[in-house]
Amino acid sequence: MSGISGLKWPFNPTCLNDILDKDRLAVIESGGYERLGRPLTILDFDSKAGSFTHRIESIHEKQHYEEFCRFFRDDAHVKGGDTVCKNWDIAQAKKSFDEFESTGDPFRLFPCHLGLMDMTHVIRLRGRPLAVVFSGQFRPPRLENITESLNRMFNESSENIRIEDREEIENLKMLANDITPMPTNAREQLEQEVLHIQQIIEAEFELQKRQCEQKFLDDLRNAVNMPREITQGQMQEKIRLAVRLIKEFCQCEYVLFFAGIHENDTVLTSFAQAGLPANVEGQPPHFNWSKAKLPHANFILDQQKFTDETQHLLRNGIRGDNREHFANIACLIPNTIGDRYRSVLALGPFAEAVSLEWERQFLNEIAGIIGVFARTGFEVLRLEQERRRWENTATLLTHEYKTTLNTITMPIGMARAILQKSGVRDAERADEYLKQAEDRSLLLARITSGTLEGLVIKVEPEDLDIESYSLSALVENCVSGFMETARKKNLELVIDSSIGILPQADVDVPRLTIALANLVENAIKYSFSKSRIFIRSHLNITSGMDLASAIIEVDNIGFEIREQDRQRIFEVGERGGGATRIKRIPGSGYGLWEARSIVESHGGEIHVKIHPTAIHRQEGRASRVVFSIEIPLKHKK
Repeated sequence: MSGISGLKWPFNPTCLNDILDKDRLAVIESGGYERLGRPLTILDFDSKAGSFTHRIESIHEKQHYEEFCRFFRDDAHVKGGDTVCKNWDIAQAKKSFDEFESTGDPFRLFPCHLGLMDMTHVIRLRGRPLAVVFSGQFRPPRLENITESLNRMFNESSENIRIEDREEIENLKMLANDITPMPTNAREQLEQEVLHIQQIIEAEFELQKRQCEQKFLDDLRNAVNMPREITQGQMQEKIRLAVRLIKEFCQCEYVLFFAGIHENDTVLTSFAQAGLPANVEGQPPHFNWSKAKLPHANFILDQQKFTDETQHLLRNGIRGDNREHFANIACLIPNTIGDRYRSVLALGPFAEAVSLEWERQFLNEIAGIIGVFARTGFEVLRLEQERRRWENTATLLTHEYKTTLNTITMPIGMARAILQKSGVRDAERADEYLKQAEDRSLLLARITSGTLEGLVIKVEPEDLDIESYSLSALVENCVSGFMETARKKNLELVIDSSIGILPQADVDVPRLTIALANLVENAIKYSFSKSRIFIRSHLNITSGMDLASAIIEVDNIGFEIREQDRQRIFEVGERGGGATRIKRIPGSGYGLWEARSIVESHGGEIHVKIHPTAIHRQEGRASRVVFSIEIPLKHKK
């Protein structure tokens, strides 16, 4: 079959005939020997068969042959001469391949079995040898070499070749005197013809390859087209389909797609995979952008080099469960959208030899297609969530405004009626009504603020959008967002190594992130200056793996929370600590209530423990304050 469409990606041809059919190669060859004025033959190599399987003969097979060679290869004069010459050519072509592999020099000059000087030049595609071009039939420096070969052939006739008439030998000796001497620029002339052939082959190959790849890219885009409405489950299924298509087309052992769910996530969860064993697929690793030494800003994909060194650095980003399974990973392709949304496409070992540098553009394109779809999908889901949230907000605010405004309108009307009359007592009554209106106006302001925050925390289990997600990635992404805030307050946020080995869990990622963020923000607010805030974790498997849960702790040095307040602080609008301190530290009293609501909707628990210390600071005596949330790994439907 001619053309690379019958091959698998990366479409490594095994011979020239994989790219061009024999007729087109014969036309190309004819142009070559016409320009050379010498014989020129292409021997096509089949790397799978390990032999030269096609001899591309010219349209006029013996055109520009030396008369000596025409005579010798005519069975009427030399029985088996043509077959012997062709077998010799094949043996020399193999030797030329071997020498090219060992020396890197594609040109070779050597005497043929009759003593004439021949030349070969290896045809390469992307550095890989595909065929050998033969030319030559030049007179050797010593003509006696030919004479000696002919005498030996006549005296030692074999089954393969026979010269029965001595006169044929004499005719060949006479023709040998007329063989053309080798010009000084013979090599340069042959190299020029081979260059023409290679350029034609390369152009045709690149065209066919790009057409095949473009068809796949179009199919991939169609597979992940964005409908008008989409759920998270539908989006994930589309991405799973995309990675399956990539695995099949690229012939790799497995494919993983890591993506950051939120803006500026640097720990990317495994969002979809194909080709992994069941035990690895159930607990895939995550990808840490920072550990891979990738820039957080000004990342330009087209400037990333696909070298062994850069791929080694990228492998450092694979963290968490089962990371050892990916020691043989072939290629990692990072991608960003506007320095804010990050993803990585990981491809396992390829079935065929692949030059990552040659295939960089295509691999970048498939990573870009799946990355843009994922990012668009996340944004569509987020915007839909925001739309529902603000729709509920508007409804609730309208209700609260109407209710409270009615209580304000009545006393104002009464006050106006009284003020139309005279008398001190009436003025006092009017003032009382206006005071009621003022108090209710302030209440309206508080209700408005409380409504906006309360909407976030009124979470029921049926409101959750559950997905399997890396808790390690969730915690690291959430906490990393507070690093700069902590630094400005002379605090150090420390993510313990135990976070890096947290497993996957069934969670609502945005909401659980909000719950954890409230705890971290709370710790930053109330920590003593120049102290550390530790984020730790451990697993609770006392009731078996089916009921296992993850415990995440936020541990800081700050004020003691009185025992009588340790449950109350999780109620709506409540804050721990004395009145003076509450006034000094801004807060609404909704954060811990919101965190509790989210955690409990997951079937989890939230607690606070206080450990007195001997530390005294300017702020007072310090305590270790440890907030913990316990989240089941498996969601109960």
